[in-house]
Amino acid sequence: MRTVKNPNDRREEILEGATKLFLDNGFSKTKMEDIVKSLGISKGLIFYYFKSKDELINAVIDRLSTQVAQTVIEDMRADIEFPIKLAKILQHFVNMTIEFNGKFSNMTGDDNLKIIIHFRDLSLQKVEPDLRELMAEGIRRGDIKNVDAFNSVIIVAMGSITYLALYSADEYFRADEFMSSTVNTLELALGMKKNFVAEHFNKESQKELLKIIKELEGE
Repeated sequence: MRTVKNPNDRREEILEGATKLFLDNGFSKTKMEDIVKSLGISKGLIFYYFKSKDELINAVIDRLSTQVAQTVIEDMRADIEFPIKLAKILQHFVNMTIEFNGKFSNMTGDDNLKIIIHFRDLSLQKVEPDLRELMAEGIRRGDIKNVDAFNSVIIVAMGSITYLALYSADEYFRADEFMSSTVNTLELALGMKKNFVAEHFNKESQKELLKIIKELEGE
């Protein structure tokens, strides 16, 4: 007897299965038939919820960007000191690195690169209102000297995420050097004193950072 699921649950099931295959194999290499076989459902059922592969891809990217944005937004809205907020956001950036970096490195070809850039832009778009307020808070406190802090941090974020997605599979990539450079660049771009962000990582965050670095470098 065929199981009838709630439409929202069924749609989420398809999105979750498609997300795994897309990230493991790349968007262009994953066929709709692969998703059908993996989920054990009919092709017609997928097309009932998503009219085309492109529509499914866009839904997956929206889902991934929402997951990333929600965690960062929660920290930006938390009732904690400004320096700690920045440190926590950077920690989530590190976590995102290990979660998406290895998977995105499997994606080659122009179509996949466009999708990665779309993911980057959509993620930044979703955090924009809260990020603007966070930068304004830093300026009011005097911790940020750059009055155009929002645009500056967006430039740093766009460059860092793009580098991670496109080049971190390179044999010369070193996660610790990359993170150190990102922090230094962020502090310089925002006009903060040196080590303003780094010194606010707590001991547990430092341990997690070292663990992630080792995993990224395959140690």
